Formats: sequence, structure tokens, C-alpha cells
Amino acid sequence: MHENLSSQSSSDAVPVNAAWEPSGDAIRCRWFVAWELLRKNQIAGAIAGYSGGGTFEVEQFWGELKDKEFTKCWVDCTDRVTEKEIDFSSLPDDVTAVCERASALMWEWNDSAQWNESDSVYLRPEHKGKLVAKRGMWRLEAGHFPGIRALCSYVGLTASPQA
Repeated sequence: MHENLSSQSSSDAVPVNAAWEPSGDAIRCRWFVAWELLRKNQIAGAIAGYSGGGTFEVEQFWGELKDKEFTKCWVDCTDRVTEKEIDFSSLPDDVTAVCERASALMWEWNDSAQWNESDSVYLRPEHKGKLVAKRGMWRLEAGHFPGIRALCSYVGLTASPQA
């Protein structure tokens, strides 16, 4: 277990930190981060959320942390720390498997049909009872790691967990 990243090991349930806010008849995702710890100071998973102007992001990520900050943060085709182009598909199979598991979990919580129809990410109604109301949002805070706010910022999300 890498205590500097999370209180959970990758053999536990996948940690999730997420929040949704009421939006008309639906509950809109502000952020959803699911991850697993890999080798020392490496993390991989999936992130989704609202990035403003009606835009929602859904991405997989991989990163390395040193002194609680990302030294590498791969999302899509870019290392968001260095802004260099990367080939996400060059990651080892065990890393991409983690990203796929995290993505699957994200779609267990959020409605993929609405994503396909409206390009918006909304909570599946059956999960609302599992959440805690806090600061005007419905939250699931089953984990945290030091770079989570930076990750949300790199992806362009307009909201993120508190430090």
C-alpha cells in the first residue's frame, strides 16, 4: 500500500471521489474520479465531469506523483504536465486494464445512454440513495489522493474535491 497516495490499496474496492448537482430533472456530474494505485507513486483510472459551457469530459488517465504533485499526467494524447504529445496506447496492459476497470465503474454510476444522446454525464437514479448531500451537491467520497485537484484542473473540470 502506498500511504502517500491513498488509504486504500488496489486490492480494495476501486476508490472513487465524485459529486453531482441537481440540474432540472436530472443530477449532473461535476466530477467523477476512479483510480487504482500501481507501482510506487503511479496511479491510473478514469475521470469525468463538467468543464463549462455545456461540455463534459470523459477520459482515462495515468500519472506519476512525486512529493504529492504530478510529474507526468497522461490524458488522451497529451502529458498535461509537460504539454508533450504522448501515445496513451503505449502504456502496459496492466495499466490500460486499470483504466478500463475505472471507466466501467464510472459508467455504472453514470448514464451512458444520456451521454450518447446529449453529450452530458448524469447520475443513474438508482444510485442517489448511496450519496451524501454536502454543499448543494450529492457526493461519494470513498477515497482521495494528493493530486486529485490538479488532475481535475488538467482535464479542465470546473469543480473538484476539496484538498
